[in-house]
Amino acid sequence: MAIPPSSSIRAHVPFGEIQNPQESEPKDSPLRPGKTQNSDLEQKISYRTRECLLTPETKTWERQISPKAKVLYHSNGTIIYSCFYTIITWEFNNEKLQASSFGSHNITALAESPTGELMIGNEIGDLWIGSELLDHKFPHSILEIIPIHKELYLIKTEKAIFVFNLATKTNLFEIKTYLKNIFVMGKNLLVALGHYELKIWRVDEKKNKVKELRYKDTPFSERCVNIFSEIKKISDTILLLSHQCGLYFVWDVTTRKYDEFSKFPSKSSILQLGKGSFAVGDANSGGKATQLVPFHKEYRQFSARRHASHLTLLSDGSILFADPGRSPSFIYIATKEGKKIFSHELPSMGSVVSLTELKDGSIAAELESSYTKMIVILKPRKKDDPGKLNSPSFKLGKHPKATSKKILTAQQDTSRKRKRLHIGDGTFDYTSAVIEKYKKSDPDLSRSITATELSPPSEQKTRDEVEALVKQGVNVFFGIDGQQIHQLFQGERFERIQWNFPHTEHPQETLPIFFRSASALQHPGDCIHVTLVQKASTENQKHSIWRQQENPIVKAATAAHYYLKGKRRFGPHRYPGYQHMKNSREPYFYSEGSEPREFVFEKIAPSDEETPVDLTRAEKLRDRSSKRYEIKTNEDSASAGLEKYYFSCSTDEDSSDY
Repeated sequence: MAIPPSSSIRAHVPFGEIQNPQESEPKDSPLRPGKTQNSDLEQKISYRTRECLLTPETKTWERQISPKAKVLYHSNGTIIYSCFYTIITWEFNNEKLQASSFGSHNITALAESPTGELMIGNEIGDLWIGSELLDHKFPHSILEIIPIHKELYLIKTEKAIFVFNLATKTNLFEIKTYLKNIFVMGKNLLVALGHYELKIWRVDEKKNKVKELRYKDTPFSERCVNIFSEIKKISDTILLLSHQCGLYFVWDVTTRKYDEFSKFPSKSSILQLGKGSFAVGDANSGGKATQLVPFHKEYRQFSARRHASHLTLLSDGSILFADPGRSPSFIYIATKEGKKIFSHELPSMGSVVSLTELKDGSIAAELESSYTKMIVILKPRKKDDPGKLNSPSFKLGKHPKATSKKILTAQQDTSRKRKRLHIGDGTFDYTSAVIEKYKKSDPDLSRSITATELSPPSEQKTRDEVEALVKQGVNVFFGIDGQQIHQLFQGERFERIQWNFPHTEHPQETLPIFFRSASALQHPGDCIHVTLVQKASTENQKHSIWRQQENPIVKAATAAHYYLKGKRRFGPHRYPGYQHMKNSREPYFYSEGSEPREFVFEKIAPSDEETPVDLTRAEKLRDRSSKRYEIKTNEDSASAGLEKYYFSCSTDEDSSDY
């Protein structure tokens, strides 16, 4: 099951093109032209400073994603990440999200082709180019996809590495031996380290062949035998090789020349600044410096006064780096002389794992911990730029168009059926139970349902449940935040949006944002269903009151122009086979005397004159010919906000309005 990714995924900017000098390679010895002479450090690099920048709190975007998510920073400026088999495209400048599903197995690799197409590999060896699932299947989980040429790709799997020809859909070459790492270097070289042995292959695109080259043809073979402890890729053309004897070789594969060092901070972050010069975040410098290392073995101090990691050369010539030694982490921009021109404190969500400059000059910092991953975007702005607030964008007065763009995977015509959106479905037992209950009276119900979950499935049983739902026509997406559905499903209409037992770190904020987000996808008369735990008896209603105040349902509904239409019993007696569980399929136990209740809200058209979100508005929204209820508070103060109010009403019998 696959749908075409958004057209924005395609780019006109080539990806991975190696801009190397056009040198002809000697026929007799392609890798061994000889050792270079020591050269002086090149002329001072010109940096355009960013002193016009302000600390960009109003130009910051943050997105928390699954710790197992694969992330791709596309050349067109979008950020693409995975959650199980769902791909989400994030256009942070426009506050847009788009979701697509690929197959029914976990996505394990993302890449961009030289023509800008999205490439996707999964855990069972499937490979997509754009929206096309290739007939060719790899025998193991795909771990990495690296473009070599327009038609040739290096495909890393769990147990083998392949050179794959996209045009012929064939494997040109297979490497089954153990490799510690392998890199695509220059235009046509593969360089790898096995069991302390350097291996080199040349890829001949015209002849569709891969040939292994001899170590003795390398320029440094006369200096030492082929026993290396580590190799590190510094750039597309520069490789650092650490020999067992203690020597270090910096090898330019395009000029086939190298330089030799008796010591080199090989464990540090290394950045090529220009021909013959590097910035090195030296972990052995007491955490106080970055080094500028020229080719001629002389160390020159680059006084950033911070331990620097993930060094990145920005398009204006300045250096971006992180300081992982501090908590929370910081990122800095500095000139090569060490003058700091920008700094920013990152959220305390883990360690920095990558820094990337995006197409528009924004900076993407990726943080990771054992339980989460976060992408933080910082956009530079000038002093006369007022910036843009990092807040959700809602248009409550406008409704979805009748004919909207398609972003869902189901191809069936559901125009005659009410479309349903299930938020945070966890183990998807609820969706399965609804379909099972109405399979006789409404056998096509599944085709009108979109079921979502924020986290990837953690149990095989949940995976099996999802696969069964997809086969029945349900659209299932992962990585979906209920507070951002207006961005993910722009232009779509869902007559019913359901969220059972919303649970987040910030419950006071969640439901108000959810209602406003859901409202952008609904017309007047459409409904939102929210399930909360309430006390079954009328005695000691403190728990029921507290649940409605913890999840401020009165405030949420009132602000988004919804009124309470009904309150129903909810659970396995209503949907046989359903049991509320956590994502790990651990049953959720209610406190004694508690039962879940489903609150049903109907949207009404907002008035031309916007009124304050207060008790007066809440009372005016009520349809007195419908459900009878009171809006109360247990606060003594008459000025209590709507977050302190709750709905007091009886529970209705089950309804056929499913």
